[in-house]
Parts: sequence; structure tokens; C-alpha cells
Amino acid sequence: MKKQRIELRLYLALGETESGEIKMLDYFFDSGKLHGQDFKGVTGSSFYFVSPEEIEERNDLDNVKDSYGYLWQEAVRADQTELGLDEYIQELIDSEINYGDGVFFSHDSSYLTQLADDKKFMEFAENKYCDNKRLRDLWDSEVGTFECVGGGRCFDAEEDDMTFYISPEREELHAVARRYEAGEMSIDEVEAFLIKTNIPFKKVER
Repeated sequence: MKKQRIELRLYLALGETESGEIKMLDYFFDSGKLHGQDFKGVTGSSFYFVSPEEIEERNDLDNVKDSYGYLWQEAVRADQTELGLDEYIQELIDSEINYGDGVFFSHDSSYLTQLADDKKFMEFAENKYCDNKRLRDLWDSEVGTFECVGGGRCFDAEEDDMTFYISPEREELHAVARRYEAGEMSIDEVEAFLIKTNIPFKKVER
């Protein structure tokens, strides 16, 4: 039976954009024909570094109240809480820190595990953001963390220019992603490139 979709999964950081985002290439995909046209492309994710000072600010009770006080109002109207505003918001903050994946309320920690598994990125991050091996945890309020701020089909002529690449191989990988997104390469050609350059990936067919 012919596979309906092929994915080449990488989850590798490419570098930093003009706006200060860290850009990660998630995977190439080819789903064959859809309504008579090729349905294929590249997905990625973007991250910002969050400093310890910003983490403290974003966990400040008054700041969270200003942004998320409506959650308390909705809970009161629905008869879901008897707590006052301050107690309710503080419980939300504590719940995120103690039981969630983040270190501040509303922290989007998507793909941080993959980011931490990228050894070349971590070497770059420890040199640029904090000379401290604890950064490998990525959820340390005293060192800093990263936050996922976007993702999807983000490799085209409209994307932000890169100001720094993790390595020359990652720069070449970025060029391949843009060529594939533009329809100039096949999924087999991308796979051959990854093998030739020893870039780690996982092929998934389904």
C-alpha cells in the first residue's frame, strides 16, 4: 500500500532572525496530491529568550491580574470559585509554576524539549544568553528560559532575514527548506541532502 504522507523530522535550530527570534526547522512533509496539486512544505517554530527579570515581571500578581482578571470574572459568573481576585490569580500562577511545563503564567513551552536536545543550539545559547549549564533545563527562573512564539509554514520569501546561523550546515539547510517550500526540490532530494551532509533526521511514512 502506497504511503499517503512522508515526513522528514529534524527539530533543529537554524539561527537567529533580525527580530531576535530563534528559528527552528521542525520537519519537511509531502502528502501527495490534494485537489490535483502537490501538498508539501516545511514547518518550523520560533522562540524568544526570556530573561530572569522578565520571568519575575510576568509572574507579578498585578501584571497577571491586568491581563487575565477576566478569567476570575468568568469563574465567578459560572459559580466555579469562591476565591477573591488576588487569591484566584495567585492560584493560577502557582499552578503553572508547580504543575505546568512553564516557569511563568501562560508560558508556551511547546517544543522546548526538542530545542534542548539540539546540542549545537545549546552550545550557542549557553555562550550568548547565560554561561551556565543549568540552561539545559530550559525551565529555570534564575537562569532564563525560552518561549515558543509561533510556528507553521514559515519558510518563504516573506520570512525575516537571518542574522546568525548556528553552523554553516544549518545555513545550507535553511536554503534547502526555502527551495523545497518553493517547489524546487522533491522530498527524495531533500532526504539525499540530509544523508549527504550527515544532518540527523527521522523519516516517518504513514
